[in-house]
Amino acid sequence: MVIQMIDHLLIFSLLLCPIIIWAQLSSSSSTLMTTISPVKLINSKIIYSMDMNPIGICQPPCLNNGICRRDRHPHSNTSSSNNDNLKENDSKCICTPDFKGIDCSEEAETDLTNCQESTCKYGGTCVGTSKTPKCLCKDHTRGKRCQRHDLIFIVELKIYDNGKEAVWQKDFEDNSSYLSTIKALDVCKLLKLSIIRGSTIQLSNSFIDCYLITYHKISVIIEVALILDIELSLIPLINLTLIQNQIMTGLKTMDPSLNEFKTISLDDIISGNSSTFKVHVYDPCKNGNHDCSINAKCIVQPQGTYICECNPFTIDASFDANYPGRRCMYDGLIILAFAIIGGFICTLTVLICGCRRTIWRRYRRGPESIDLINMPRNYDI
Repeated sequence: MVIQMIDHLLIFSLLLCPIIIWAQLSSSSSTLMTTISPVKLINSKIIYSMDMNPIGICQPPCLNNGICRRDRHPHSNTSSSNNDNLKENDSKCICTPDFKGIDCSEEAETDLTNCQESTCKYGGTCVGTSKTPKCLCKDHTRGKRCQRHDLIFIVELKIYDNGKEAVWQKDFEDNSSYLSTIKALDVCKLLKLSIIRGSTIQLSNSFIDCYLITYHKISVIIEVALILDIELSLIPLINLTLIQNQIMTGLKTMDPSLNEFKTISLDDIISGNSSTFKVHVYDPCKNGNHDCSINAKCIVQPQGTYICECNPFTIDASFDANYPGRRCMYDGLIILAFAIIGGFICTLTVLICGCRRTIWRRYRRGPESIDLINMPRNYDI
């Protein structure tokens, strides 16, 4: 009897084990899925990042492309168990410059009620009707009044092939080739992640675009343009060091598996190796991407923006005092003074030239008269 009971227990345990194992696996998989949140990248690629990184949990969820970030940047020794207990007040929504509010549901700017020459900034143009006016912004300017100018930073990185130093290939000379494109997309994907996850949370939602500029043969360096849209109040605080630090700290918190193709060396960037990682400001003045008057000088700023300064002997007739140097005109009195001085110089030049010509003619005629006077009387003219 006892032996039969033991046999029944063994059979029951054998039947129960698969059920217990399945329950454990399903619970662990559901727990894993709740600790992973998707981050959308360029070209609609989805890469999953662990909650142990700076991405937070916001309630209510962020709207209008807002990004949920933890208030304090996590340290490298932060464990996933600590992040499982995130509180709502540990996270906040970082809105794009066009929105504000706890969940980024409010528009940051008011609609235009009228449109004048001074309404649209950075060379923007008033379009639409009198009831629904709006500004048509030029490239790299944003906002309802075109008041924000994109900040463009040039990033140079040494690239690799699966962790090994890349070897120069002919395809790198053509930006449209498959090799050039796939490398640039991977680098831009990692740079976007670094901006989202960097230590300065106000920059987390500033990424706009990233595109390939060129490749350099020495050590195969890729040069890309990183375009950011920053809230106006933060622009004076932006500098190269801050952007470089945002990239470094963002990559430091990133799961190394996200660098699946090992296109760049995270160690090189995190250590700040200047031979393999450089950031410098794109100069809109040098490249002609500005709206300064033809009578003004374009001066680039450390943030990548620019100011316009009217040339000497001109007056600033710009419509908005906050955007000087857009309409520089020569002063009427100065023009009159130049006209008087020019007229005087012309008159003096004519007089001098006329006198010199008369003197020269008289000098040439002098000897002929003398020869005629000294001729013999019987000379038949």
